[in-house]
Amino acid sequence: MLLIVTVIVVFIVLALLNTSGTAACRWREDRTVDTEGLSYWRCHVCGATEKTAKGRPPNVCRAPR
Repeated sequence: MLLIVTVIVVFIVLALLNTSGTAACRWREDRTVDTEGLSYWRCHVCGATEKTAKGRPPNVCRAPR
């Protein structure tokens, strides 16, 4: 019984940690763009662009749908 509960809890945790919002995106920082202290990112898969805090890639895909 304990094994079954453990397996269920593990699946729930994995489902919550799933990053499907950016699973297909491959963010690359464009350092040639100076945006007042922000980092400029471009996704090579979908072409989306995003400005974020210095050195942190986006968490969610911003591709036009």
